[in-house]
Amino acid sequence: MKPLAAALLLSSAATLAAAADLPSRKGAPVAPPLAPACSESEGIPTDAFGFTTGSDVADQGSFGPSLTYGGAYGTRTGSSNSHGLMLQGSYGLLPCLEVGPYLLGGYSKSSLAGISTDERSFGAGIETKYKILGRDMHGLGHIPVNGIPCGVVF
Repeated sequence: MKPLAAALLLSSAATLAAAADLPSRKGAPVAPPLAPACSESEGIPTDAFGFTTGSDVADQGSFGPSLTYGGAYGTRTGSSNSHGLMLQGSYGLLPCLEVGPYLLGGYSKSSLAGISTDERSFGAGIETKYKILGRDMHGLGHIPVNGIPCGVVF
C-alpha cells in the first residue's frame, strides 16, 4: 500500500509542476461595441429628381421645417383645380428616431355640364420614422414611417 501512495503522491506533484509551467491563458478579445443602425458615415446621395429627399432620419437634436404644395388643374371637359399644402417640422428626438408633427389644408373646385362642387379640408397629424437597418452596417436601409392623421373635410 505504501508504494501505491508514494506513486500517487509523486504523480500529483509532477502534474502540479507541469501545470505551473503552462503559460497563463488570456481572455477572449473584447468585441468592438456594435454601432447603432443610425450611425452612417455619409448621407444618402440625392438624385436629380429628389427621390431620396427625406428618406433618412434626422440627427438627434436637429430640427427641419418643410412646406409641401401639391396642385392639379384641368380636365378634358369642364374645369377642375385643387390645391394642397402641408407644413411639417421634423425633430430628431432620439438616435434613429425622428418625430414630425404637421398641419395640412386643401381646396378643390370642379364643374362639369353646369354642376359645380367645391371642397375644403383641414387636418393635423404626427409622423414618426425609426431606422431599423443602416446602409453602412447591413448594406441596405430600412426606415418604417408611421403617421397618425386626423382632419375635417367640408
